[in-house]
Amino acid sequence: MKKHKRDTDYNLDLPYLKSVESYGDKLSEGYITTLSVPEEKFKETLNSEIDLNTNDQNFLGEINRTQAGTVKNIKICGTEVTGSKIRELFELRSSNFEVEYKEGNFNFTVYGYGHAVGLSQNGADYMAKQGSDFKEILNHYYKNCKIEKIK
Repeated sequence: MKKHKRDTDYNLDLPYLKSVESYGDKLSEGYITTLSVPEEKFKETLNSEIDLNTNDQNFLGEINRTQAGTVKNIKICGTEVTGSKIRELFELRSSNFEVEYKEGNFNFTVYGYGHAVGLSQNGADYMAKQGSDFKEILNHYYKNCKIEKIK
C-alpha cells in the first residue's frame, strides 16, 4: 500500500483549501462502504500504534470530528489516534467513518472517498450535469480564487 501524508497530517491554513458541501458525492456509487474487522485482526493492526494490553472491554471511546465530518481523532483503549491513521491502517476510503463493536467484529461504515478538501470528481461531475461551467465548479471548490488567463 502506498503511504502518503493526508490533509489532516498538516497544519496548513490555506484560504482556498477548505471543505465545502459537495452535493453529488452522496449520490455517487460507493459513497457508503463498510468493512468488518474481526477483533483479533483489529488488535493486531493497532498493536503497532497502541498498547492494547488492557482488560478494558470498552476499546472505542470518544470520537472528535472536524467541521467537514471526518474523524479528527478517536480514543481507543484510552489512547488518542488520528482518523487519518485509522484510515491508513485499515485502508479505508475516507476518514469520515463510524465504527462499532458487535459480535466479535469492529464494523466500519465509511462515507465518501478522499480527504474532504479540494475538488471532488463526483461532485464536479454532478455540478456539470446540472449545468455549471468549469468556472462555477472551480469557484465552488476553491473559494476566493481568481481564474484568469495567463499571458
